[in-house]
Amino acid sequence: SIANPVAQLLNSGNFVIRGANDSNAENYLWQSFDYPTDTLLPGMKHGINFVTGIDRQVSPWKTTSDPSRGDTIFRMDPRGFPQQLLLTNSIEQFRSGPWNGLRFSGSPGLKPNPLYTYEFVFNKKEVYYMFELINSSVYSRLTLNTNGVLQRSTWNYRTQEWVVYLNVPADNCDHYALCHAYGSCSIGNSPVCGCLDKFVPKFQKDWDRADWSSGCVRKTPLDCEKGDGFFKYSGVKLPDTRNSWFNESMTLDECHKVCLDNCTCMAFANLDVRAGGSGCLLWFGDLVDIRQLVENGQDIYIRMAFSELSTHDESNRKKGEKIKIILPLLAGMLLVGLSLTLYVWKRKKKQKKQQQELLNREGRTGHSSEQYYTKSILVAATMNKIQLAIGLVRVQMDRFTSGYMSPEYAVDGHFSVKSDVFSFGVLVLEIVSGKRNRGFFHQDHHHNLLGHAWILFNKGRSLELIDAHMGDSCYLSEVLRSIHVTLLCVQQSPEDRPSMSSVVLMLGGEGTLPQPKEPGFFTKRNLFFEADTSSSNNAAMSVNDISITLLDAR
Repeated sequence: SIANPVAQLLNSGNFVIRGANDSNAENYLWQSFDYPTDTLLPGMKHGINFVTGIDRQVSPWKTTSDPSRGDTIFRMDPRGFPQQLLLTNSIEQFRSGPWNGLRFSGSPGLKPNPLYTYEFVFNKKEVYYMFELINSSVYSRLTLNTNGVLQRSTWNYRTQEWVVYLNVPADNCDHYALCHAYGSCSIGNSPVCGCLDKFVPKFQKDWDRADWSSGCVRKTPLDCEKGDGFFKYSGVKLPDTRNSWFNESMTLDECHKVCLDNCTCMAFANLDVRAGGSGCLLWFGDLVDIRQLVENGQDIYIRMAFSELSTHDESNRKKGEKIKIILPLLAGMLLVGLSLTLYVWKRKKKQKKQQQELLNREGRTGHSSEQYYTKSILVAATMNKIQLAIGLVRVQMDRFTSGYMSPEYAVDGHFSVKSDVFSFGVLVLEIVSGKRNRGFFHQDHHHNLLGHAWILFNKGRSLELIDAHMGDSCYLSEVLRSIHVTLLCVQQSPEDRPSMSSVVLMLGGEGTLPQPKEPGFFTKRNLFFEADTSSSNNAAMSVNDISITLLDAR
């Protein structure tokens, strides 16, 4: 017990009982903010204290004239990954979705504003949501009315009344699990419910009558033993997380692997969407309460039978199969190109040798200078034609290979089979990402495509590199391995790059791959001076009439 306790109504509206000489909020004997009725005020925590067991729920009045507790509650549900739930007679009415680092997944309108700030805290001690006013003279509150609708309102000084500017649920798609398992609600559609891509109504006749209670099922049942994959869905409110598992430190690639290895895992996503994404959130059991969002939706990867992924629509299917078809084809083309290069080089060397022998023979046989001159002209003419042909080929090749040349060839003119390996790696990265190496631009940095792939790889975010269409085809494990192999191909030093035969073996195998080193041309470019043409137009700096050219991959 505390001697000389006092009761005090604070300016925040919190009524507290504390020691007369103790103003530490942690030492309050009792506070009204721990027992909200129908209103959440600024500074009030909405959530659970795991140490004391206090569960701060919001409940409406039974009627507008009866302040006793009504049948609806708005609470923080800690099961799985925490989320806010609105329930009437224990039946879910609305779900906020999990916190994603910026907002609740199902509250796309929750964003920085001039009225209030907000935060979500989740640790071993407690979990709660709280908002604070930016300007203490502008009043804002959250209330749960007698109809079970959560409302945010502000005080209007001119009219001297509370003005409502936000209701939850806001529309039909906010109603919990309206479209049931694997259904997706889109407020712009009529009817609003539909099955996710790759899913069909469980009972079509019910859906024809706008009865969506049976939900949806996969077109092709899962077969974990034969192999499953994942299909990417974008711009959605994440499903109910009460049957979920999470890890705050895992990367998306690690999350993908953990889910793939567990046949009961139905989906995965990033836990936090800030800074490109981090953390892992896994779902087990049917996925419910999904809706399509116009803004601030998230990506989720849902488990699918591999056979279903391989029969994606024709355009995406063909792009997904490019990896299997083009990799050996490119390897063959590069080997052929190397053979042709060696052939031309040997031909030139042989012709020079023949010319020298001709000169020596003419000298020994005593032929006239006129005869020698005539034959020299013929040889020279022949060589000029060959050089012209080679020059034309090289011009065309330079145009074609812009962005594919290895550092040692672009800088010093040194060429080897490892130069072809470098070019092969660039081509594969372009196919996987759907972007060209030359002219590549990213708002967060000024590296080329190789540098971008290297950055994502080191952050465990290689999935972000995959072209949206190729991601849909969901050969994720193969494509991720291809990215890893290509980063080995484009390493700065030729000695670090694998041979083409090793590349083919690595692409077709399942063994552990070595860690790649920094790729070639891993430098920041001045894109302001880089023209969008097939030839390089490098920015140059001049000091004392000496030109210093900043080299970039051609």
